Amino acid sequence: MEQIEEAVRCALDPRSVPDIKTQATQYCEQVKRSSDGWRVCLELFTAAPERGPEVRLFALQTIEAMIGDAGIRGDVGDAPAKLETVRKVLLEFVSTQYAGDRYQTEPGFIKNTLAHTITILALASYPTQWPTFLQDMVALTGISDGTGSIDEQSARSVTKNDINPALVDFFNRVLGSLDDELVSRIVPRSAEETARNTEIKDAMRVADVNRIAHAWYAILVHLSDSRPDLIEGVLRLMGAYVSWIDINLVVNQSFMRILFELLRVPTLRCAACRCLVDIVGKGMRPMEKLYLLQFLGIVDAMKQLEISDTDFANEVGKLANVTGIELKAIWVDKGAVTPDACAAAETMLEQLLPLLLCFLSYKNSEVSSSVFPVVNDLLAVYKKMQRDNAALNASQQEFLTKLLPVLVDKLQYSEDYTWPSPTDA
Repeated sequence: MEQIEEAVRCALDPRSVPDIKTQATQYCEQVKRSSDGWRVCLELFTAAPERGPEVRLFALQTIEAMIGDAGIRGDVGDAPAKLETVRKVLLEFVSTQYAGDRYQTEPGFIKNTLAHTITILALASYPTQWPTFLQDMVALTGISDGTGSIDEQSARSVTKNDINPALVDFFNRVLGSLDDELVSRIVPRSAEETARNTEIKDAMRVADVNRIAHAWYAILVHLSDSRPDLIEGVLRLMGAYVSWIDINLVVNQSFMRILFELLRVPTLRCAACRCLVDIVGKGMRPMEKLYLLQFLGIVDAMKQLEISDTDFANEVGKLANVTGIELKAIWVDKGAVTPDACAAAETMLEQLLPLLLCFLSYKNSEVSSSVFPVVNDLLAVYKKMQRDNAALNASQQEFLTKLLPVLVDKLQYSEDYTWPSPTDA
């Protein structure tokens, strides 16, 4: 192991003699390609005393190379046995070493890389070889396993003292990495990888997504007052996962009560608002989307918010924008909804119009531009109505009447604008 450590340090040291640096780099690549390099690096990563971060990073990269060679489903040759060894060692390391103070001093890039290593290990072995992957991840946090209905009673099965904040943070990192690997549009995938990811998501939907939702709820209930960083991470994950999981797992009385409470917590209200943007923007059938918006009471909720800073105004503006776009889509898609649903969407949209004007009139351009898309959509609809000789109702006419002076005001140059002198022309 000492030889590997020395080679890694030499390869990364800009002061190394070029020839020696080249030899060190070649040696590191040989270790990655060797049949037992992963085993040595597994020992190197978990060794005590702790090795340097650059060495441990190389160790994880070597382990990931082995996992990549194991095949897309981890079944090439003796890969299942290798993956099982890695799984046992890494889980033991996380549960024992990260449960204490060591996690606080662990470099962030090591935490993220280890989370990614565990993620690709799961992709190669879940659900066939490692069916308890997500159950094991939840267990690390100290939260009891839950797969039934989510309510206050289910949260009482665990206390705040049972939950390990450090491992909750690691749990969040694993779930974030998992979502990136499964659904992120910026990650290129082959057709075989896409098919495998679909199988994994289908397997997760059977029981494990419910298990994750139980863990999220327990974290929100018990750590909202003490660990806003972890709560923000959970809200970000909820927003990411809601695009492909059953929305009822997070859109229910229990979750929404907490989420709307967080809209009034200064340190968390922006994160809570972003989560709502993801929920409202989830792809759904028009009638289902209308029921969702009615259940959330989203327009009334936005009207009751105290918006005291531009950051929060910008987030609420984005929420008003996506809400308006969804309501407009329901309103104009008369063939996909009932007449009553169409009328309900139009009514909710008209209730939203004053909010849109409010955000549009903000001096801060980032806030005002947050509602440009929905305002443009509405103007296009109103223009089509006039071409079709359909009269605008009183609310729509009032909106247009008030919109004009707002737009004129937005077109004014700022007071600190420096006008060019005639000689600059």
